[in-house]
Amino acid sequence: MEARIRIRSAVRGMGAAGRTTVEAVGTYAERNGSYYARYKEPAGSGLEGAATTIKWNEAFVAILRSEPYAMRQEFVQDQTWETVYRTPYLSLPLRVRTRRLAVRRRGAAWIIQLEYDSVLGGEESSLAVTIEVTRTERAAADRKE
Repeated sequence: MEARIRIRSAVRGMGAAGRTTVEAVGTYAERNGSYYARYKEPAGSGLEGAATTIKWNEAFVAILRSEPYAMRQEFVQDQTWETVYRTPYLSLPLRVRTRRLAVRRRGAAWIIQLEYDSVLGGEESSLAVTIEVTRTERAAADRKE
């Protein structure tokens, strides 16, 4: 099914603070009690060329990116996840501590809220991210068939 994905994030740390919004059209699927949204990172996102998959259920969120910005992040309330973030230029250790994870469904949309602390290559930051995955009208029509 087709879906609209909107990711709003606010970051504090690494010498700066800022807000960004990324919007994309991708796909949506439900399998074995988990939900998936997949999209290509749009121009201006800073991650152009990567395919991103978001997998979630009520207690877990994973974000997976393909080359050239390969990474897997997992978010579970009050848990820490360690991985390596690979860019075309270098690989950096990444540690994420989830402070808040909230997942809810509102009509044809899923709202995922994450608040976490991150250490990327020794640089600390705090992030608040809201991910909205909305099945489009076309996707809803496909589901009825």
